[in-house]
Amino acid sequence: MTHVVRLLQALSLCLLLLFTLPLVAPGPSSIGWWLMQVLPLLLLLPHLHKGSRRPLQWLGFLVLFYFTAAILQLFSPLLLQRWLGGLTVLCCVIMFIAALVRLRSRAPDTE
Repeated sequence: MTHVVRLLQALSLCLLLLFTLPLVAPGPSSIGWWLMQVLPLLLLLPHLHKGSRRPLQWLGFLVLFYFTAAILQLFSPLLLQRWLGGLTVLCCVIMFIAALVRLRSRAPDTE
């Protein structure tokens, strides 16, 4: 079961990073906006496979920001943006639940 949860979490994380690619349009401001959205996940990515609970806790906090941005995308007038918003909401929910399941299955850290 743990492998399935890890796989779901990794898949939804990759899809979330992929769904931010349409934000990269010609222009300097869009690249900055894209980096602001992708950089926190990329910094957290190497630490998710270690035995600590802290990266999973941070992932739970970060997913809330992506979830909020996806809800705003759902109300866009463009059809593509609405679809991306819906898929991003789905990925965020899957990633959040997977992080909770992985946190519950681990023993507490003794820090």
